[in-house]
Amino acid sequence: VFEQLAELECSVVVRPVHPLAGRSEVAPREVIDAPWALCDATGGLREFEALFYAWGQDLPGRLMEPTSIALLMSAMLTRDLITILPTFLVQSDALKGRLVSLKLPKNPPPVRAGLLYRREMARTAATQALSEIFRAQAGQLAVG
Repeated sequence: VFEQLAELECSVVVRPVHPLAGRSEVAPREVIDAPWALCDATGGLREFEALFYAWGQDLPGRLMEPTSIALLMSAMLTRDLITILPTFLVQSDALKGRLVSLKLPKNPPPVRAGLLYRREMARTAATQALSEIFRAQAGQLAVG
């Protein structure tokens, strides 16, 4: 069962020294030809496909898929890669100024954030309390 808690705005981001950073606008053709890194844990894969579909473009052929957010962040901060992340992460104290959003004609769609649990899972007081914490946090991050 998936309980959607929020839709989170996403940004296409690079490190500040990336050749496309700081430009007033970046054309889809420029990001298609560039190397990408995506981690499904950030929700970026679905948004990645939707973004290129909206542009009427084929998916880039140069895609690295690290298996953890830690590997993705390490690669993003040390290499000229492009990724999609929830905007609140890019603006967080930990990443502020270390990654910058590209100015594209169309932004990726929001990522759905929520709780995923088994239908038969026992809902203990501890899991209910943790779920409430996640619900409250998601309410602060939601789009709009």
